[in-house]
Amino acid sequence: MRKKGLIFLFICPFLIISSQKWEVKIANDNFFSVIDSYNENKNYNVTIQLTNSNKKYTYQNKITNKEEVSFPLDFQLTNGDSNIIFNEKFQLDILIDNTNIFQQEYTYQPNPKGFYQLKPERENLNNHIKNRGEKIIDQYSWEDSEGKNYFIRTELNTPQIKYLYFYHLLKKEKEQEIVLTHKCSDKQETSTGSTKHKIESIQITDINNNNIAEISCFYYLDDKSKLILITDKKKYYLRQSEKRNTTFEPCNNLKIEKEYLRFMKNKWNKEAAK
Repeated sequence: MRKKGLIFLFICPFLIISSQKWEVKIANDNFFSVIDSYNENKNYNVTIQLTNSNKKYTYQNKITNKEEVSFPLDFQLTNGDSNIIFNEKFQLDILIDNTNIFQQEYTYQPNPKGFYQLKPERENLNNHIKNRGEKIIDQYSWEDSEGKNYFIRTELNTPQIKYLYFYHLLKKEKEQEIVLTHKCSDKQETSTGSTKHKIESIQITDINNNNIAEISCFYYLDDKSKLILITDKKKYYLRQSEKRNTTFEPCNNLKIEKEYLRFMKNKWNKEAAK
């Protein structure tokens, strides 16, 4: 007979609770994973309940060895009203075949969490632009735990190719020097479709709640959409797919950063609905 009991661990960005058989992961974007760590591929009945004195949400399904669910999107409200206030507390219970394998207090915060203020930047940043003829389209700044951040979008036109550039600069607290932390670019032959930044798509977030902001925006290469997210010297992207029945293709590192992937999918779908 297997020993029963729960071992409590906190591993950023997930809260991971495990027994000898089941793992529960609670991500910062209110996404729950229930995983059979033995991979026995049996049929189980999973019930996830979030309750407090005013309301109750329930999710039920049959699973084999893994279930992933988003709160409150995938849940049914079975008691109370659907208006969830910021930092509202619930008791979270997860049952497998009517046996409670997990119980924990859960505090709801809308995702993405930790908004920072993004504002147009008036400081002259031309000396950080390296190519002759490169034109600044816009520039923004924000402050997070790293210091003051700058984000610049530029374009460079040549007779054959149009280039799009993205610069992330940083001025750390108590330091005056602005340094380049990340630069990325894309290009397309000018004889094909439109290649340009989508100015109004820019957004700043703190999805994994680590006090280092992410900045994301769309742009077009040959009339095909591409969504980029830059944070902490790393780049992630989705690009419009040419495959049948596939809307977009993610870069490989998004397979690891599941919270970023879910956020970017949601942003992509909202853009497609406009």
